[in-house]
Parts: sequence; structure tokens; C-alpha cells
Amino acid sequence: MSESHTNWIDPDLLEYDENALVGADKAKELEFKKFFEAGWQDPSFDDIRESWDPLLNDESAHARVLAKTALWGVVQLRALRENISNI
Repeated sequence: MSESHTNWIDPDLLEYDENALVGADKAKELEFKKFFEAGWQDPSFDDIRESWDPLLNDESAHARVLAKTALWGVVQLRALRENISNI
């Protein structure tokens, strides 16, 4: 997918629910896309990658959507905890 395509919706989400395109937030979708394209490979996630990769690569689009959503929550929680500990 090219960088010029700014209305990115997770293809697994679209496979699971075609109506997900309605009302998408461009900035949030791009942040999500960038994380799964590059950020997930950051060494700071080495401790959880082995357990999450099978879920992110499941045969079921529904399972992949749930895994990505759950992992995104874990990533956000880690960032929040890091910010709090730096105060």
C-alpha cells in the first residue's frame, strides 16, 4: 500500500466488516497502520512478539482484527505507564 493512500483501514477489518470504512479517522488509521508496518518490529516489543505474532497471523480475519485491537491496547497501556513513570 502506498504512502499516498491516506484513507487506510486495516484490510482485515474490511474483510470482516465492509461498513468499517464509514466515519474513519484518517490520523488514527495512519498511526495504527504505521505501528503494524514498522513499530511492531521495534526491539521494545521483543518480550511479547512471540506470543502475539501467531494471533496477528491467524487464518481468520475476525481473529486478526481482535488480535490487532487487543495488541494496540497493550501498546497504548505500555506508553501510558512509561509516561507516568517519567513524571
